Amino acid sequence: MRFSCCAVFLAALTPACSLANVLLADSVAEFSNVQGQDSWLYGYYSGPFTPDNFQQMPEYDAARERWQVDGTHPFPFFWTMLDRQGGHPNGLTTSGEIQPAEHWAVRRYVSEAAGPVTIAGVVGDIDPRIGGQGLIARIFVDGLEVYTRNLANAESQVPYQVEAAVAVGSFIDFVVDPKNSNDWADRFQFTAVVTTVPEPASAALLAAVLAPVASRRRRSYASGS
Repeated sequence: MRFSCCAVFLAALTPACSLANVLLADSVAEFSNVQGQDSWLYGYYSGPFTPDNFQQMPEYDAARERWQVDGTHPFPFFWTMLDRQGGHPNGLTTSGEIQPAEHWAVRRYVSEAAGPVTIAGVVGDIDPRIGGQGLIARIFVDGLEVYTRNLANAESQVPYQVEAAVAVGSFIDFVVDPKNSNDWADRFQFTAVVTTVPEPASAALLAAVLAPVASRRRRSYASGS
């Protein structure tokens, strides 16, 4: 979790306030080969497909720089994986030497702060091969679905932004569902940046703190000093 210099300085002036626009999480910058590092977990849902059924992916493939469920060839093998930018779910209708199973790929952030947050990023189906049925991208906050996007095959670079309220320890799940349990051509991108949102009282206090400073600077400029 990183804080802006301005936020840290002003927080020192007003320690009881949360002074907004603090960067809590970045799925791309904080991607790692360690489960739980920077409060990120890499996993999947395996029916029933709910946040209560989240399981961590057991393998990290260093050569491909990705988390996966099982990369053993020829059997068993699953497409289910997550990398820095996105990943791939697994469906019952599949291709290659794959075990039939449905997995929804899930990147989970465990909140390090409490209050309103903005969750923003880009989502898309980035595999243009013929035969893909697209996929469904979802965001759950503590089990509540706050975002859903039904993506067509090869529909990429779709920006999103949602607001939510979290507590310390809240789960934010970034989920990709193999539409109709068909994982053909379902490579996806799903990035996320989580930032705090200013409380009205904090914003008012921030304005009150900065107003005298701005006034003194204007007088200084006017006098030519």
